[in-house]
Formats: sequence, structure tokens, C-alpha cells
Amino acid sequence: MKNYITVFILLLTFTTGIYGDTIKYVDSSTLKNNPNNKYFIDVLTKALKMSEPEFGKFELRPIDVLISQSRQLRELNKGTIDVFWTMNTAIREQAALPIKIPLVKGAYGLRVLVINKSDQAMFSSLNSRDKLAEKIAILGKDWPDVTILRANQFAINTQVSEPSLYNIIASKREFYFPRAITEAWSELNSLKNHKLTIDTNHLLQYPTAIYFFVAKENTKLAARIEAGLNQLNKTGQLDKLFYEYPLHQLSFADINLSNVETFQLNNPLMVDVSEAEVIKQAQNEVLKHIRGLNRH
Repeated sequence: MKNYITVFILLLTFTTGIYGDTIKYVDSSTLKNNPNNKYFIDVLTKALKMSEPEFGKFELRPIDVLISQSRQLRELNKGTIDVFWTMNTAIREQAALPIKIPLVKGAYGLRVLVINKSDQAMFSSLNSRDKLAEKIAILGKDWPDVTILRANQFAINTQVSEPSLYNIIASKREFYFPRAITEAWSELNSLKNHKLTIDTNHLLQYPTAIYFFVAKENTKLAARIEAGLNQLNKTGQLDKLFYEYPLHQLSFADINLSNVETFQLNNPLMVDVSEAEVIKQAQNEVLKHIRGLNRH
């Protein structure tokens, strides 16, 4: 498998576009069972389209291969891929160049808990943050959430391979898988595993942003994406994309926040206090939007 990935990536490295700038990115939506990747691809496409008058034509080229977030960062700096989207951390900012325009209004720091359906009563009875923190959250080993939950004294397990995380929840009791409110419902709907459900009693909230990243030296692409995103922001199209993306709409319609207890967590990876405050305001806007839907 590792050799296949290496050969596949090398082949992509030496291809060129015929429509202008060729921009390569990893799209493992099917392999990772993550239908929400399409949202980020749509945002990227529209931002690049917006910047065409200034920067010229472009061609987006997806690479459908299963690699970790840390591997994507390495491939970015090698030039194998040109852009990827991920949670921001100080370490990632040192390694790559972030375009600091939040793509999902901090929604990846609003985490619901995917659990085994047989554990519903048990999770409902957890009436404090300390009680919840004793249960084991399973996470990908190179995810920033590992550091965040660990810093907040939550028990975690990173020994499960990323494609098997949902399978572990379905087969074992008293574990949970924290997923963004924009991810959980659409992923469960895609999986159709009747042993899985979402705990609607608890919500984890911590400030974090998803940004597009490019290689440090790729300032032209960074400027192009930033210009396009600024245009989308200025015209209100970025908010419109976020709230009207079909999978987001389905998730927001299914979320019931009437009985949820929100636990505020610190994010030691986000050292810029003003940045964290902006993200927190955006998150509260999202929660207000969902509560408005709940009342109808």
C-alpha cells in the first residue's frame, strides 16, 4: 500500500496542466468516508474562480489517496500537492503558510460525540465534565484534537487507524468519537451503521479554525486564494456557502441543542488570543443559527 501511494504521488508530481495554474490537492472523500470534503473543494474552486481576473486561469487536480494530515504537510513542502485544508496550530504555521480566513466558522471546534447506540443511557447520565473526561475519546494520532483534549485532562486513545475509528465505536462500549457538528450526521448517514448514534447531551467547544495551507515559498498561490476568499467574504458568498451547503443544512436540521450541556475547553495550540476570540464569536453565531432552526 505504501509503495502504491508513493508511485501514485510521484506520477502526479510530474504532470502539468493545460489551462493555466495546476493546483493539486488530496481528495480522499470516499476513502476516509468524509463527504464533507466537497465543501472545502467547492470553497477553493470558487475562491480561485474569483481571482481569475487578476491571476489567470487554473486547473484543479485531485489526488484520491489515503494519507495522514502530517504526511499531507510533508507532501505540500515537497511540491507534490499545492494546497490542503486543516486545523490551525502554531507548529503548522511554522511548517507551511496559512491563509488565515476561517472556512467553517469554527465549526470543527464544536464537537458532538458519536457513540455506540447501546451506550445512550450511560452517556445521558454523565452530568459533569469530569465524568465525561473519564470516558475514552478515540482520535487520529496526528490530529491537533489529541493535544487539545489531553491538555484539558480528557482520556484519549490514538492507537486505532483512522479508517477504523467508527468501527471501534460500533464494536466496543464506552468509547466516543468527537466529530464536528458539520461532520457527524452526514458521516453516519453515509456509513448506515445502525450500531452508531450521536450523544445529544454533550457538546465540546474550543476555538479552532480550518484554514487553507500552501507551501511557505508558494506566496503567489497564497495571495491568489486569499484574494478569492476575501471577495467571497465581501459579497457574503462564503457565509452563504457554509450555511447552504446541503450536508451542513442536514446536520443543522438534525441537531437539537435544547438539552445539550456545553463544555468549554482551552486550546493551547491557538496562542493568538484575538484570533481565538474571533473564532469563538463565529462559533456562537453558528450555535445561534442552529437554535433558531430548533424553534421552528
